Amino acid sequence: MYPPNSTKTFLSTSLVTGPNSEQDISNEQFLNSYLDYGCWLRVVTSRQQLDVIENKNSSELQKLAALASFYQTAGLVVEDALSMHIAWSLWQLDKSKSLPDILERLSLRLSSPKGDLPESYASDIKQKYITTKKRVDIYPRQYLNDLLSLSDEELPATFGINWKRHPSVKLVPPELRLFWNNLGHYIRGCVEPLASPKGALLASCYNKIKHGPQLTIMAPAAAAKYRGFEYPDVEHFMQEPTIRLLLQGSRTQETPEETQANERVAPFLVADAPNMRRWFFQQIAHTSNALYINGTWIFNTTYIDRKRPFKIESPELLSIISEQGTHLNRTFNMNIE
Repeated sequence: MYPPNSTKTFLSTSLVTGPNSEQDISNEQFLNSYLDYGCWLRVVTSRQQLDVIENKNSSELQKLAALASFYQTAGLVVEDALSMHIAWSLWQLDKSKSLPDILERLSLRLSSPKGDLPESYASDIKQKYITTKKRVDIYPRQYLNDLLSLSDEELPATFGINWKRHPSVKLVPPELRLFWNNLGHYIRGCVEPLASPKGALLASCYNKIKHGPQLTIMAPAAAAKYRGFEYPDVEHFMQEPTIRLLLQGSRTQETPEETQANERVAPFLVADAPNMRRWFFQQIAHTSNALYINGTWIFNTTYIDRKRPFKIESPELLSIISEQGTHLNRTFNMNIE
């Protein structure tokens, strides 16, 4: 059933009101869909973009388009992870509430706050969530940093995982017991990169790509020449035209104060395939995999009679995870199988 007066070309479709009322999406339904598909969408998309960058037959325009999409997706992965971890931390206060409704209420402030936030910031946000039905404006990195002050034993519970030192074998089979015992440490390792100040620059970058006109195309070597530098043996990728983000309008050079503070006004997104491959496996794939694992523990400790397996069945994802293991083994000698 198509909407009245629709044609075969449209962005979306909705069903007309039927004889029965359709139920709202349940938390269980939402989590199952998220863990099966939602948390992996960015991974598959960015892997396809990396393929274009690494393909020698790709045209210059194709590589620039893939470059823009890759880094925009990288920013979206971080925003996804920030939103989900915050939503999980609020949902654990009362799991009768709707997780999709919590996400709808969140309004992330990805820039840094202009002043100091109170030490009770995370508690204040939780109180606002509980006592009002308004949208919750939140500085996600500051909020998560507050939560990271908890001990490893306390962290799983604050993100909605009903963790206890001696779980039932039904919940945690012997082969997962070591992972379970160190779950808080693992969650800390997943959340700490999200709470890093470096995430603010990534957020600025992908936001400017989203608003396409706020960029220009030029080679880093050309900008270096404008500044009076000469690099006769400059790396090849520095000579290639690439995307330069205009974070401060037409400005191209930082002030001494901005340089000292590691602020950037017009950074380049360099199409360096080996660097992008590292970013893909160590950031994008890692973050999505962490969301999958944390989300599966949340599901299994909430709906213990309907546990989900941790094993991934998708051939596309298994291929990416296998590649990731190879990359980590080669790069860090991590011996991952």
